[in-house]
This record gives sequence, structure tokens and C-alpha cells, in this order.
Amino acid sequence: MARASLIIVSGLAALAACYVLMLSPALRAERATIVSTPGLGGLNIRSVVEVGAGQKACTWPVYLAPEVSRVQYVLAGTQASADGIQMTVTGASLAGKQTGATVQPVATDTLLTISFSPTAARVGQAAKVCLRPMSGALNLVGTDEPRSAVTAATKVDGKPIQPDVTMVLLGPSNQTTSEVLREIPARVSATTLGLIPTWLVWALVAFAMLATIVLPVTALAWADRRRGQE
Repeated sequence: MARASLIIVSGLAALAACYVLMLSPALRAERATIVSTPGLGGLNIRSVVEVGAGQKACTWPVYLAPEVSRVQYVLAGTQASADGIQMTVTGASLAGKQTGATVQPVATDTLLTISFSPTAARVGQAAKVCLRPMSGALNLVGTDEPRSAVTAATKVDGKPIQPDVTMVLLGPSNQTTSEVLREIPARVSATTLGLIPTWLVWALVAFAMLATIVLPVTALAWADRRRGQE
């Protein structure tokens, strides 16, 4: 019986090792650091806002945190390059200077990411983010789905539009999935206003991981002992 338990435990350990090896590439994969989402994507309703060459699409209010340095839009269709696309970020006491722009195809759409350097960003400060294509029209993806409605509204050349434009604010650098996971205990602690300290969250996580290993082994040992007594 003890030998059978040892085989089972060894099998569980091998299975756990396989899972770790399978997840390792995903844990090392980099992803953009999302700070906030002033404009959500629709779950069922998708809208496209056309911004013609030379027109300006401005979204306000967009609340900036100090770590925000990139604005990301979703464009319908394929966009070969970000040439000729200008973005400005202005507020009561800040101004952002565009420092670069990139496009990345995703399925049938394109992610347009524009980096900027804020001169005096403040937590919670409202800013106006304006996008102006100079060499050709842009089709901004958004939604007018009621459950995805947000505070930030968009105007094209001063005229209000019904859909909310999808917009994501990103940090200055990418993070690996493992780095994001390591931040979770601190964020959990923050949601409790510090009532549950970060170290206690880590302790609970470690206890849960240990329990997933110890409990099956203990159960097998107890079952073997019962069989030996019968």
C-alpha cells in the first residue's frame, strides 16, 4: 500500500512539474501595463467612428495618473503605419508632448499606441486627449452599449458623437505575467485599506499552495493506514 501511495504522490509531483513547465513561457510573456480604461469596448455592440484627414477627435475628461505615458486606441481594419497621426494631451496644468507611435495588427483590427511625455501629470487630473490623422482617415472602434457607458465623451471637430471611443491608458513599460502576479497581494491589501497587510496575503497564498500538496498526501497516508488496520 505504501508503495502505491508513493507512486501516486510521485505522479502528482510529476504532473505539477509538467504544469510549471507548460506555464513557464506564459509567465515570461510580456504584456502592456494597463493603468486605466477611460473608454471600454462593447460586449455585444461595436461602433466605428470615422475621423477624416485633418479632423480632430478629442476625448474629455481623461483622468491621468503619474505613471501614464501611453494612450492606446483600437482601429477598425488594417493600418499600415502610424505616420501622420498626431496626438495632444492638455489640461489645466499639464501638456503632453508626443514622443512616438506604433501600430500592431490584432485579428481584423489594429492597436494604435501613442507615447507621450507629460510635463506635470497629477493623480486624478482631468485632461483632454485629442487625436488628429493628417495623411488619411482613421476608423476608431468604440461602442454605444449602455452597460459600457463611461464618463469620457468624444467630439469630432467639436461635434459630440454618440459612441464612446475605446481608449486604454498604459504605463511606460511592459510587464511579464509573473511580475503582474507578484503585485496582486499588494493590490489585495490596498483594497482593504491596509487592514489586511501584504505579508498576510502572501502567507495565505503560501498556505493555500502548501495545502494543495500536503492534503492529498495526508489523505493517501491516512487511507493506507486504515487499510493496514483492516
